[in-house]
Amino acid sequence: MSTKIYTAYKLVKAGDLWRLVHDIRIKATKNIEDKLTEMYELHVPHVLPDSEVYKKRYEELSQDLTPEQKDRITRLHITSKVLTRAYRINCTSLRRNPYNFDVSVAIREYGRGIYLIPYCDWTMGDVLNFLAEEPRLVDFHYQNQTDKPDHISEMDWYKRERVWNGMDKNGKWKDLLILDICSWNQYFELDPYHDLVCEVLKDPAY
Repeated sequence: MSTKIYTAYKLVKAGDLWRLVHDIRIKATKNIEDKLTEMYELHVPHVLPDSEVYKKRYEELSQDLTPEQKDRITRLHITSKVLTRAYRINCTSLRRNPYNFDVSVAIREYGRGIYLIPYCDWTMGDVLNFLAEEPRLVDFHYQNQTDKPDHISEMDWYKRERVWNGMDKNGKWKDLLILDICSWNQYFELDPYHDLVCEVLKDPAY
């Protein structure tokens, strides 16, 4: 059976776990919000101003707003609906797509070590990349279907093999803590829609 742990880390000091969890959540949340904002800006220009949903929302907005403000807010509103629906559909889909906004870190204990595997895909694919530079973590990836990387010693590679295979044999894959940073239930807290609308209302350029 092949073992493919493409990205994984070991905690240097077990006592750092909870502070690290806190710091991961803070940094990753900021990265996720930035990514979602990019998704908004990618979709906003493609909203059709001659569509019925656009016209309806545009007319519902206050007449105190400028046409530019109303246009921008209407586009943001429609984009919010599109992204939310796309993410919800993704949550029950087996296919990979850009609307998978799930981000999490799985944390497992084996022997005296604590091991982390980040999970994020496509649009969110790099929001946890900062873990590679985190001084409290060391790389602990492992694959047995390919040759050992040159920069990893035979002893270290064998240690990784023993840990990951040991988890599998002892059922440790079922004993884990999941740090959910973005999930469907959390999305409303991370969606930048209201912040983007506030920017429009405060910016006289609109």
